[in-house]
Amino acid sequence: MQPTHALATALVYAIRSETLDFAREHTGPDKAIHDLFFPQANHRLLARIQSPRLPLSYFGDLHDALENLESVDSLILSHLGPIDQPDMVPEIADLLLRTEG
Repeated sequence: MQPTHALATALVYAIRSETLDFAREHTGPDKAIHDLFFPQANHRLLARIQSPRLPLSYFGDLHDALENLESVDSLILSHLGPIDQPDMVPEIADLLLRTEG
């Protein structure tokens, strides 16, 4: 089966996203599938997906999320309230996973 460039791009992005570019735990098949489809992916589109242009409101929401951080034992919480970008929720979660302690 020869995948389309769009499918190869989607698979590569999904694997990179879920494994944080292989910094997060991953399996051998994750890497094998990534390496198989990477040559057929649209690299320019992949770069645009991974680093999209962001509206100014994104940074206001990020500021609010960071201002509202609370630490309880080993948990870090932030009340986001209404946000304009739903994709921000997992992005903030991934960012907070990098917290020391």
